[in-house]
Amino acid sequence: MFLHDFFYCFDDFISGCEATRRSLQYLPMKSSWNPPDRQTTLIVLVLAWITWVHARSILIWFDWETVRFFIQPRPGQFRWITPWADSWIDLSDYGIRVASQTLRPLMTWLFQCEVLVFGEAVSGYHVVNLLGHLTATTLLIRFLRHIGTALPTAALTGLLFGVHPLATQPLWILGDRAEIAVLIGGLLALIHYAHRPVIAGGALLFALYSKETAVTIPLWMAAYDGVFIDRGVPFLRTLRFRIRRLAVPAVLTAGYLVHRFIAFKGIGGYQSVDHGHIHHVIDVVTQNIAWLLTVPQGHPILLTVLVPTVAAAFVSGQRRICRFGIIWSILFFIPIHNLCNKWYLYTPLAAAAVIIAGAVDASIRSPYRWRIATAMMLTTAIGLSLMSTAELNHQRGNAAVAPDLAQRLETQIKPLPADARIDFVLPSPLTADSLAGHYFVPNRTPLKKVKSPLESIVWDLNSTRYLNRQPVWNRSVEAAIRLRYNDITIRADLVESDAVPEQSVTHMRIAYNPLTRELTWQD
Repeated sequence: MFLHDFFYCFDDFISGCEATRRSLQYLPMKSSWNPPDRQTTLIVLVLAWITWVHARSILIWFDWETVRFFIQPRPGQFRWITPWADSWIDLSDYGIRVASQTLRPLMTWLFQCEVLVFGEAVSGYHVVNLLGHLTATTLLIRFLRHIGTALPTAALTGLLFGVHPLATQPLWILGDRAEIAVLIGGLLALIHYAHRPVIAGGALLFALYSKETAVTIPLWMAAYDGVFIDRGVPFLRTLRFRIRRLAVPAVLTAGYLVHRFIAFKGIGGYQSVDHGHIHHVIDVVTQNIAWLLTVPQGHPILLTVLVPTVAAAFVSGQRRICRFGIIWSILFFIPIHNLCNKWYLYTPLAAAAVIIAGAVDASIRSPYRWRIATAMMLTTAIGLSLMSTAELNHQRGNAAVAPDLAQRLETQIKPLPADARIDFVLPSPLTADSLAGHYFVPNRTPLKKVKSPLESIVWDLNSTRYLNRQPVWNRSVEAAIRLRYNDITIRADLVESDAVPEQSVTHMRIAYNPLTRELTWQD
Protein backbone atom coordinates (compact mmCIF):
# COMPACT_ATOMS: atom_id res chain seq x y z
CA MET A 1 0.00 0.00 0.00
CA PHE A 2 2.89 2.34 0.72
CA LEU A 3 4.32 1.89 -2.75
CA HIS A 4 0.92 2.46 -4.27
CA ASP A 5 0.65 5.76 -2.40
CA PHE A 6 4.21 6.66 -3.39
CA PHE A 7 3.40 6.53 -7.09
CA TYR A 8 -0.26 7.51 -7.28
CA CYS A 9 -1.23 9.78 -4.38
CA PHE A 10 -0.11 12.86 -6.29
CA ASP A 11 -3.36 12.97 -8.28
CA ASP A 12 -5.37 13.56 -5.13
CA PHE A 13 -2.89 16.15 -3.94
CA ILE A 14 -2.98 18.04 -7.22
CA SER A 15 -6.77 17.87 -7.42
CA GLY A 16 -7.05 19.27 -3.91
CA CYS A 17 -4.73 22.14 -4.75
CA GLU A 18 -6.75 22.90 -7.88
CA ALA A 19 -10.02 22.97 -5.91
CA THR A 20 -8.47 25.30 -3.35
CA ARG A 21 -7.21 27.61 -6.06
CA ARG A 22 -10.69 27.83 -7.63
CA SER A 23 -12.29 28.61 -4.28
CA LEU A 24 -9.91 31.55 -3.82
CA GLN A 25 -10.38 33.12 -7.23
CA TYR A 26 -12.34 36.01 -5.77
CA LEU A 27 -9.27 37.29 -3.96
CA PRO A 28 -7.53 40.24 -5.65
CA MET A 29 -4.13 38.47 -5.54
CA LYS A 30 -3.72 34.86 -6.63
CA SER A 31 -0.71 32.65 -6.08
CA SER A 32 1.31 31.92 -9.23
CA TRP A 33 2.75 28.70 -7.77
CA ASN A 34 1.48 25.44 -9.16
CA PRO A 35 2.22 22.13 -7.49
CA PRO A 36 4.70 19.92 -9.37
CA ASP A 37 3.27 17.17 -11.52
CA ARG A 38 3.92 13.51 -10.85
CA GLN A 39 6.76 13.20 -13.35
CA THR A 40 8.65 16.19 -11.93
CA THR A 41 8.23 14.91 -8.39
CA LEU A 42 9.52 11.43 -9.21
CA ILE A 43 12.52 12.79 -11.14
CA VAL A 44 13.41 15.07 -8.23
CA LEU A 45 13.20 12.12 -5.81
CA VAL A 46 15.42 10.00 -8.08
CA LEU A 47 18.01 12.77 -8.47
CA ALA A 48 18.02 13.40 -4.72
CA TRP A 49 18.74 9.72 -4.06
CA ILE A 50 21.56 9.70 -6.64
CA THR A 51 23.03 12.90 -5.21
CA TRP A 52 23.03 11.44 -1.71
CA VAL A 53 24.91 8.35 -2.91
CA HIS A 54 27.45 10.14 -5.10
CA ALA A 55 28.06 13.23 -2.97
CA ARG A 56 31.14 11.45 -1.57
CA SER A 57 32.83 11.83 -4.94
CA ILE A 58 33.14 15.56 -4.26
CA LEU A 59 35.64 14.83 -1.45
CA ILE A 60 38.05 12.73 -3.56
CA TRP A 61 41.37 14.35 -4.47
CA PHE A 62 42.46 14.97 -8.06
CA ASP A 63 43.32 12.06 -10.28
CA TRP A 64 46.78 12.27 -11.78
CA GLU A 65 45.72 12.99 -15.38
CA THR A 66 43.72 16.04 -14.35
CA VAL A 67 46.69 17.53 -12.52
CA ARG A 68 48.96 16.75 -15.44
CA PHE A 69 46.87 18.42 -18.10
CA PHE A 70 44.51 20.95 -16.61
CA ILE A 71 45.01 21.95 -13.00
CA GLN A 72 48.68 22.82 -12.83
CA PRO A 73 48.89 26.60 -13.46
CA ARG A 74 52.10 26.60 -15.49
CA PRO A 75 52.81 29.27 -18.17
CA GLY A 76 51.21 28.48 -21.50
CA GLN A 77 48.70 26.15 -19.85
CA PHE A 78 45.60 27.58 -21.52
CA ARG A 79 44.86 26.70 -25.12
CA TRP A 80 41.83 28.06 -26.92
CA ILE A 81 42.58 27.60 -30.65
CA THR A 82 45.08 24.74 -30.73
CA PRO A 83 42.64 22.12 -29.31
CA TRP A 84 40.97 22.09 -32.73
CA ALA A 85 44.15 20.81 -34.31
CA ASP A 86 46.10 19.25 -31.45
CA SER A 87 45.82 16.21 -29.23
CA TRP A 88 43.83 16.46 -26.01
CA ILE A 89 46.18 14.21 -24.10
CA ASP A 90 49.72 12.89 -24.49
CA LEU A 91 51.25 10.80 -21.74
CA SER A 92 54.55 10.08 -23.44
CA ASP A 93 56.41 12.76 -21.43
CA TYR A 94 54.88 11.62 -18.16
CA GLY A 95 56.89 8.47 -17.74
CA ILE A 96 54.09 6.33 -19.19
CA ARG A 97 54.60 4.21 -22.30
CA VAL A 98 51.52 5.67 -23.94
CA ALA A 99 51.00 8.24 -26.64
CA SER A 100 47.45 9.15 -27.59
CA GLN A 101 45.87 11.42 -30.14
CA THR A 102 42.36 12.40 -29.15
CA LEU A 103 40.51 15.39 -30.55
CA ARG A 104 38.40 16.73 -27.67
CA PRO A 105 38.37 20.54 -27.80
CA LEU A 106 35.14 20.89 -25.80
CA MET A 107 36.61 18.93 -22.89
CA THR A 108 39.81 21.01 -23.09
CA TRP A 109 37.88 24.27 -22.96
CA LEU A 110 35.65 23.10 -20.14
CA PHE A 111 38.59 22.10 -17.93
CA GLN A 112 40.46 25.31 -18.68
CA CYS A 113 37.44 27.41 -17.77
CA GLU A 114 37.12 25.46 -14.54
CA VAL A 115 40.76 26.12 -13.74
CA LEU A 116 40.03 29.84 -13.94
CA VAL A 117 37.07 29.43 -11.58
CA PHE A 118 38.13 26.68 -9.16
CA GLY A 119 41.93 26.69 -9.25
CA GLU A 120 43.09 23.92 -6.93
CA ALA A 121 39.70 23.51 -5.20
CA VAL A 122 39.04 19.93 -6.21
CA SER A 123 35.40 19.89 -5.08
CA GLY A 124 34.37 22.29 -7.84
CA TYR A 125 35.47 19.95 -10.62
CA HIS A 126 33.71 17.00 -9.01
CA VAL A 127 30.50 19.01 -8.71
CA VAL A 128 30.57 19.58 -12.47
CA ASN A 129 30.96 15.83 -13.04
CA LEU A 130 28.09 15.09 -10.66
CA LEU A 131 25.83 17.62 -12.38
CA GLY A 132 26.68 15.97 -15.70
CA HIS A 133 25.72 12.55 -14.30
CA LEU A 134 22.41 13.91 -12.99
CA THR A 135 21.75 15.44 -16.42
CA ALA A 136 22.44 12.12 -18.14
CA THR A 137 20.08 10.35 -15.72
CA THR A 138 17.33 12.89 -16.35
CA LEU A 139 17.72 12.51 -20.11
CA LEU A 140 17.63 8.72 -19.79
CA ILE A 141 14.33 8.94 -17.90
CA ARG A 142 12.97 11.32 -20.52
CA PHE A 143 14.12 8.98 -23.31
CA LEU A 144 12.41 6.01 -21.69
CA ARG A 145 9.19 8.00 -21.49
CA HIS A 146 9.75 9.07 -25.10
CA ILE A 147 9.83 5.45 -26.31
CA GLY A 148 6.69 4.52 -24.36
CA THR A 149 7.56 3.19 -20.90
CA ALA A 150 5.39 4.03 -17.90
CA LEU A 151 6.49 6.84 -15.60
CA PRO A 152 7.29 4.56 -12.62
CA THR A 153 9.28 2.27 -14.93
CA ALA A 154 11.33 5.14 -16.31
CA ALA A 155 11.97 6.62 -12.85
CA LEU A 156 13.02 3.35 -11.24
CA THR A 157 15.21 2.36 -14.20
CA GLY A 158 16.86 5.78 -14.15
CA LEU A 159 17.52 5.26 -10.44
CA LEU A 160 19.25 1.91 -11.11
CA PHE A 161 21.44 3.58 -13.73
CA GLY A 162 22.23 6.53 -11.49
CA VAL A 163 23.38 4.57 -8.42
CA HIS A 164 25.22 1.73 -10.20
CA PRO A 165 28.87 1.32 -9.06
CA LEU A 166 30.14 1.71 -12.64
CA ALA A 167 28.69 5.24 -12.63
CA THR A 168 31.11 6.21 -9.85
CA GLN A 169 34.19 6.00 -12.08
CA PRO A 170 33.31 8.94 -14.40
CA LEU A 171 32.65 10.95 -11.23
CA TRP A 172 35.89 10.57 -9.29
CA ILE A 173 38.09 10.34 -12.41
CA LEU A 174 37.55 13.86 -13.69
CA GLY A 175 38.79 13.26 -17.23
CA ASP A 176 36.19 10.55 -17.70
CA ARG A 177 33.46 13.18 -17.87
CA ALA A 178 33.94 12.78 -21.61
CA GLU A 179 31.95 9.54 -21.24
CA ILE A 180 29.13 11.50 -19.59
CA ALA A 181 29.24 14.07 -22.40
CA VAL A 182 28.90 11.35 -25.06
CA LEU A 183 25.83 9.90 -23.36
CA ILE A 184 24.24 13.33 -22.88
CA GLY A 185 24.77 14.22 -26.54
CA GLY A 186 23.60 10.81 -27.72
CA LEU A 187 20.40 10.85 -25.67
CA LEU A 188 19.56 14.36 -26.85
CA ALA A 189 20.15 13.23 -30.43
CA LEU A 190 17.84 10.23 -29.98
CA ILE A 191 15.08 12.23 -28.31
CA HIS A 192 15.04 14.88 -31.06
CA TYR A 193 16.05 12.65 -33.97
CA ALA A 194 12.67 12.37 -35.67
CA HIS A 195 11.24 15.87 -35.29
CA ARG A 196 14.08 18.32 -34.48
CA PRO A 197 17.05 17.47 -36.70
CA VAL A 198 18.86 20.73 -35.89
CA ILE A 199 18.90 19.97 -32.16
CA ALA A 200 19.85 16.36 -32.86
CA GLY A 201 22.72 17.48 -35.10
CA GLY A 202 23.98 19.96 -32.51
CA ALA A 203 23.89 17.29 -29.81
CA LEU A 204 25.83 14.94 -32.09
CA LEU A 205 28.54 17.55 -32.66
CA PHE A 206 28.73 18.19 -28.92
CA ALA A 207 29.34 14.49 -28.32
CA LEU A 208 31.81 14.11 -31.21
CA TYR A 209 34.04 16.93 -29.99
CA SER A 210 33.89 15.56 -26.45
CA LYS A 211 35.10 12.01 -27.21
CA GLU A 212 35.78 9.86 -30.24
CA THR A 213 33.39 7.05 -29.30
CA ALA A 214 30.55 9.39 -30.28
CA VAL A 215 31.10 8.25 -33.89
CA THR A 216 28.77 5.38 -32.97
CA ILE A 217 25.83 7.76 -32.33
CA PRO A 218 24.60 7.65 -35.97
CA LEU A 219 24.36 3.87 -35.45
CA TRP A 220 22.26 4.54 -32.32
CA MET A 221 20.02 6.68 -34.54
CA ALA A 222 19.80 4.00 -37.21
CA ALA A 223 18.78 1.43 -34.58
CA TYR A 224 16.23 3.85 -33.14
CA ASP A 225 14.86 4.54 -36.62
CA GLY A 226 14.54 0.87 -37.45
CA VAL A 227 12.92 -0.14 -34.15
CA PHE A 228 10.57 2.73 -33.36
CA ILE A 229 9.81 4.78 -36.51
CA ASP A 230 7.48 3.91 -39.40
CA ARG A 231 6.34 0.69 -37.80
CA GLY A 232 3.68 -1.23 -39.70
CA VAL A 233 4.84 0.10 -43.09
CA PRO A 234 6.85 -2.07 -45.49
CA PHE A 235 10.55 -1.35 -45.04
CA LEU A 236 11.25 -0.69 -48.73
CA ARG A 237 8.53 1.96 -48.86
CA THR A 238 10.18 3.85 -46.01
CA LEU A 239 13.78 3.29 -47.05
CA ARG A 240 14.30 6.65 -48.75
CA PHE A 241 12.83 8.47 -45.76
CA ARG A 242 15.14 6.58 -43.40
CA ILE A 243 18.15 7.43 -45.56
CA ARG A 244 17.10 11.07 -45.62
CA ARG A 245 16.78 11.18 -41.82
CA LEU A 246 20.19 9.58 -41.36
CA ALA A 247 21.93 11.71 -43.97
CA VAL A 248 22.63 14.70 -41.71
CA PRO A 249 24.11 12.66 -38.79
CA ALA A 250 26.21 10.69 -41.29
CA VAL A 251 27.54 13.86 -42.94
CA LEU A 252 28.36 15.48 -39.59
CA THR A 253 30.21 12.39 -38.41
CA ALA A 254 32.11 12.11 -41.69
CA GLY A 255 33.08 15.78 -41.41
CA TYR A 256 34.38 15.19 -37.90
CA LEU A 257 36.44 12.19 -39.06
CA VAL A 258 37.92 14.22 -41.91
CA HIS A 259 38.77 17.00 -39.46
CA ARG A 260 40.44 14.50 -37.15
CA PHE A 261 42.35 12.87 -40.01
CA ILE A 262 43.71 16.24 -41.17
CA ALA A 263 44.59 17.37 -37.62
CA PHE A 264 46.58 14.22 -36.84
CA LYS A 265 47.74 13.53 -40.40
CA GLY A 266 46.31 10.04 -40.09
CA ILE A 267 44.02 7.93 -37.97
CA GLY A 268 45.87 8.61 -34.71
CA GLY A 269 44.49 7.05 -31.55
CA TYR A 270 46.25 5.12 -28.82
CA GLN A 271 49.70 3.68 -29.34
CA SER A 272 51.53 1.10 -27.23
CA VAL A 273 48.66 0.63 -24.83
CA ASP A 274 47.59 -2.69 -23.34
CA HIS A 275 44.05 -2.72 -21.96
CA GLY A 276 44.07 -5.39 -19.30
CA HIS A 277 45.72 -8.08 -21.45
CA ILE A 278 42.34 -9.20 -22.83
CA HIS A 279 42.40 -10.00 -26.53
CA HIS A 280 39.54 -12.38 -27.09
CA VAL A 281 36.01 -11.33 -27.97
CA ILE A 282 34.37 -13.83 -25.61
CA ASP A 283 36.56 -12.68 -22.73
CA VAL A 284 35.74 -9.04 -23.39
CA VAL A 285 32.00 -9.59 -23.64
CA THR A 286 31.75 -11.85 -20.57
CA GLN A 287 33.85 -9.51 -18.44
CA ASN A 288 31.82 -6.48 -19.46
CA ILE A 289 28.55 -8.27 -18.72
CA ALA A 290 29.96 -9.35 -15.36
CA TRP A 291 30.77 -5.77 -14.40
CA LEU A 292 27.33 -4.59 -15.48
CA LEU A 293 25.90 -7.26 -13.18
CA THR A 294 28.34 -6.14 -10.42
CA VAL A 295 30.18 -9.47 -10.54
CA PRO A 296 33.97 -9.02 -10.17
CA GLN A 297 34.98 -11.85 -12.51
CA GLY A 298 33.43 -12.79 -15.82
CA HIS A 299 32.67 -16.38 -16.80
CA PRO A 300 31.42 -17.89 -20.08
CA ILE A 301 28.37 -19.19 -18.19
CA LEU A 302 27.04 -15.64 -18.46
CA LEU A 303 26.68 -16.11 -22.20
CA THR A 304 24.36 -19.09 -21.69
CA VAL A 305 22.03 -16.75 -19.83
CA LEU A 306 22.47 -13.97 -22.35
CA VAL A 307 21.69 -15.91 -25.52
CA PRO A 308 18.05 -16.90 -24.71
CA THR A 309 17.41 -13.41 -23.37
CA VAL A 310 18.52 -11.84 -26.63
CA ALA A 311 16.56 -14.40 -28.64
CA ALA A 312 13.36 -13.74 -26.70
CA ALA A 313 13.75 -9.98 -27.15
CA PHE A 314 14.03 -10.32 -30.92
CA VAL A 315 11.29 -12.92 -31.35
CA SER A 316 8.64 -11.24 -29.24
CA GLY A 317 6.76 -8.45 -30.95
CA GLN A 318 6.17 -6.73 -27.59
CA ARG A 319 9.88 -6.26 -26.82
CA ARG A 320 10.89 -3.39 -29.06
CA ILE A 321 12.39 -1.48 -26.14
CA CYS A 322 14.50 -4.48 -25.10
CA ARG A 323 15.51 -4.99 -28.70
CA PHE A 324 16.81 -1.45 -29.01
CA GLY A 325 18.68 -1.70 -25.71
CA ILE A 326 20.43 -4.89 -26.84
CA ILE A 327 21.48 -3.37 -30.16
CA TRP A 328 22.70 -0.26 -28.32
CA SER A 329 24.78 -2.39 -25.95
CA ILE A 330 26.35 -4.39 -28.76
CA LEU A 331 27.65 -1.20 -30.37
CA PHE A 332 29.85 -0.63 -27.31
CA PHE A 333 30.64 -4.23 -26.43
CA ILE A 334 32.78 -4.88 -29.48
CA PRO A 335 36.48 -4.88 -28.49
CA ILE A 336 37.45 -1.98 -30.73
CA HIS A 337 35.44 0.32 -28.47
CA ASN A 338 35.75 -1.34 -25.10
CA LEU A 339 38.83 -3.28 -24.08
CA CYS A 340 37.61 -3.84 -20.55
CA ASN A 341 38.17 -0.32 -19.27
CA LYS A 342 35.28 0.27 -16.94
CA TRP A 343 34.72 3.92 -17.80
CA TYR A 344 33.74 2.80 -21.32
CA LEU A 345 30.76 1.03 -19.77
CA TYR A 346 28.94 4.25 -18.88
CA THR A 347 26.89 4.20 -22.10
CA PRO A 348 26.39 0.39 -22.10
CA LEU A 349 25.10 0.83 -18.54
CA ALA A 350 22.41 3.16 -19.91
CA ALA A 351 21.66 0.60 -22.64
CA ALA A 352 21.31 -2.10 -19.98
CA ALA A 353 18.87 0.18 -18.16
CA VAL A 354 16.79 0.38 -21.34
CA ILE A 355 16.72 -3.43 -21.52
CA ILE A 356 15.53 -3.61 -17.91
CA ALA A 357 12.87 -1.00 -18.58
CA GLY A 358 11.53 -2.97 -21.53
CA ALA A 359 11.51 -6.19 -19.49
CA VAL A 360 9.67 -4.85 -16.43
CA ASP A 361 7.35 -2.28 -17.98
CA ALA A 362 4.49 -4.75 -18.46
CA SER A 363 4.76 -5.85 -14.82
CA ILE A 364 4.84 -2.24 -13.59
CA ARG A 365 1.66 -1.53 -15.55
CA SER A 366 -0.07 -4.64 -14.24
CA PRO A 367 -2.57 -4.05 -11.40
CA TYR A 368 -1.48 -7.35 -9.86
CA ARG A 369 2.30 -7.50 -10.35
CA TRP A 370 3.39 -3.86 -10.00
CA ARG A 371 4.04 -4.11 -6.25
CA ILE A 372 6.40 -7.07 -6.67
CA ALA A 373 8.27 -5.48 -9.61
CA THR A 374 8.59 -2.15 -7.84
CA ALA A 375 9.80 -3.73 -4.62
CA MET A 376 12.43 -5.73 -6.50
CA MET A 377 13.75 -2.67 -8.31
CA LEU A 378 13.88 -0.59 -5.13
CA THR A 379 15.69 -3.39 -3.32
CA THR A 380 18.19 -3.60 -6.16
CA ALA A 381 18.66 0.18 -6.03
CA ILE A 382 19.44 -0.04 -2.30
CA GLY A 383 22.03 -2.76 -2.92
CA LEU A 384 23.69 -0.79 -5.73
CA SER A 385 23.69 2.32 -3.56
CA LEU A 386 25.57 0.47 -0.82
CA MET A 387 28.14 -0.75 -3.33
CA SER A 388 28.65 2.72 -4.79
CA THR A 389 28.98 4.24 -1.32
CA ALA A 390 31.61 1.67 -0.36
CA GLU A 391 33.47 2.24 -3.62
CA LEU A 392 33.58 6.02 -3.21
CA ASN A 393 34.69 5.76 0.41
CA HIS A 394 37.42 3.39 -0.71
CA GLN A 395 38.63 5.74 -3.45
CA ARG A 396 38.56 8.70 -1.07
CA GLY A 397 40.94 6.85 1.27
CA ASN A 398 43.24 5.98 -1.63
CA ALA A 399 43.30 9.55 -2.91
CA ALA A 400 44.37 10.97 0.46
CA VAL A 401 47.78 9.26 0.17
CA ALA A 402 49.12 11.49 -2.63
CA PRO A 403 48.61 15.03 -1.25
CA ASP A 404 49.71 13.95 2.21
CA LEU A 405 52.99 12.51 0.96
CA ALA A 406 53.64 15.49 -1.34
CA GLN A 407 53.01 17.96 1.48
CA ARG A 408 55.49 16.20 3.78
CA LEU A 409 58.05 16.10 0.99
CA GLU A 410 57.69 19.84 0.42
CA THR A 411 58.06 20.49 4.16
CA GLN A 412 61.24 18.42 4.50
CA ILE A 413 62.88 19.17 1.16
CA LYS A 414 61.91 22.64 0.02
CA PRO A 415 64.68 23.51 -2.53
CA LEU A 416 63.65 20.77 -4.95
CA PRO A 417 65.31 21.19 -8.38
CA ALA A 418 62.94 21.80 -11.26
CA ASP A 419 64.26 18.88 -13.30
CA ALA A 420 64.43 16.42 -10.42
CA ARG A 421 63.58 12.77 -10.58
CA ILE A 422 62.63 11.38 -7.17
CA ASP A 423 62.85 7.70 -6.36
CA PHE A 424 60.91 6.70 -3.25
CA VAL A 425 62.84 3.62 -2.12
CA LEU A 426 61.35 0.87 -0.01
CA PRO A 427 63.85 0.24 2.84
CA SER A 428 64.70 -3.22 4.13
CA PRO A 429 63.05 -5.45 5.22
CA LEU A 430 60.13 -4.19 3.12
CA THR A 431 60.33 -5.19 -0.53
CA ALA A 432 58.16 -4.80 -3.56
CA ASP A 433 56.84 -8.32 -3.01
CA SER A 434 55.10 -7.06 0.14
CA LEU A 435 52.88 -4.76 -1.87
CA ALA A 436 49.78 -5.72 -3.81
CA GLY A 437 48.12 -3.57 -6.38
CA HIS A 438 47.16 -2.94 -9.98
CA TYR A 439 50.01 -3.24 -12.50
CA PHE A 440 52.67 -3.34 -9.80
CA VAL A 441 55.74 -5.34 -10.80
CA PRO A 442 56.89 -7.90 -9.71
CA ASN A 443 53.72 -8.69 -7.77
CA ARG A 444 50.59 -8.39 -9.96
CA THR A 445 48.03 -9.29 -7.33
CA PRO A 446 44.62 -8.37 -8.76
CA LEU A 447 42.94 -5.39 -7.17
CA LYS A 448 39.74 -7.23 -6.43
CA LYS A 449 41.65 -9.52 -4.05
CA VAL A 450 42.66 -6.63 -1.81
CA LYS A 451 39.22 -5.04 -1.84
CA SER A 452 36.06 -6.07 -0.09
CA PRO A 453 33.19 -7.49 -2.18
CA LEU A 454 31.40 -4.15 -2.03
CA GLU A 455 34.45 -2.45 -3.55
CA SER A 456 35.38 -4.91 -6.28
CA ILE A 457 33.89 -3.44 -9.46
CA VAL A 458 35.89 -0.38 -10.55
CA TRP A 459 39.61 0.35 -10.78
CA ASP A 460 41.49 1.72 -7.82
CA LEU A 461 42.59 5.34 -7.93
CA ASN A 462 45.69 5.63 -10.11
CA SER A 463 46.89 2.06 -9.60
CA THR A 464 46.98 2.11 -5.82
CA ARG A 465 49.48 -0.13 -4.01
CA TYR A 466 48.50 -1.80 -0.74
CA LEU A 467 50.37 -3.13 2.24
CA ASN A 468 48.25 -5.14 4.68
CA ARG A 469 45.15 -3.93 2.82
CA GLN A 470 46.01 -0.28 3.53
CA PRO A 471 46.82 2.14 0.67
CA VAL A 472 50.44 3.26 0.84
CA TRP A 473 51.12 4.58 -2.66
CA ASN A 474 49.47 5.54 -5.92
CA ARG A 475 50.42 7.15 -9.19
CA SER A 476 48.91 10.46 -8.09
CA VAL A 477 51.92 11.06 -5.84
CA GLU A 478 53.82 12.36 -8.86
CA ALA A 479 50.88 14.58 -9.79
CA ALA A 480 50.65 15.92 -6.24
CA ILE A 481 54.36 16.78 -6.23
CA ARG A 482 54.09 18.49 -9.59
CA LEU A 483 51.12 20.48 -8.40
CA ARG A 484 52.92 21.72 -5.28
CA TYR A 485 56.15 22.59 -7.12
CA ASN A 486 54.43 23.82 -10.29
CA ASP A 487 56.94 22.28 -12.65
CA ILE A 488 56.21 19.78 -15.40
CA THR A 489 59.62 18.07 -15.37
CA ILE A 490 59.47 16.63 -11.84
CA ARG A 491 58.99 12.86 -11.70
CA ALA A 492 58.41 10.62 -8.70
CA ASP A 493 58.50 6.82 -8.73
CA LEU A 494 58.28 3.97 -6.25
CA VAL A 495 61.19 1.55 -6.69
CA GLU A 496 62.81 -1.38 -4.96
CA SER A 497 65.78 -0.73 -2.69
CA ASP A 498 68.23 -2.31 -5.11
CA ALA A 499 66.87 -0.61 -8.19
CA VAL A 500 69.38 1.24 -10.36
CA PRO A 501 68.41 4.91 -10.80
CA GLU A 502 67.86 6.22 -14.30
CA GLN A 503 70.12 8.96 -15.59
CA SER A 504 68.84 12.49 -14.97
CA VAL A 505 70.23 15.93 -14.30
CA THR A 506 69.36 15.70 -10.64
CA HIS A 507 68.48 12.36 -9.13
CA MET A 508 67.17 12.07 -5.58
CA ARG A 509 66.60 8.89 -3.60
CA ILE A 510 64.35 9.05 -0.57
CA ALA A 511 63.77 6.08 1.71
CA TYR A 512 60.04 5.62 2.14
CA ASN A 513 58.49 3.51 4.89
CA PRO A 514 54.93 2.62 3.79
CA LEU A 515 53.92 1.66 7.33
CA THR A 516 54.87 4.96 9.00
CA ARG A 517 55.05 7.07 5.80
CA GLU A 518 58.37 8.46 7.00
CA LEU A 519 60.77 10.02 4.49
CA THR A 520 64.53 9.71 4.88
CA TRP A 521 67.07 11.32 2.54
CA GLN A 522 69.56 8.92 0.94
CA ASP A 523 72.87 10.13 -0.48
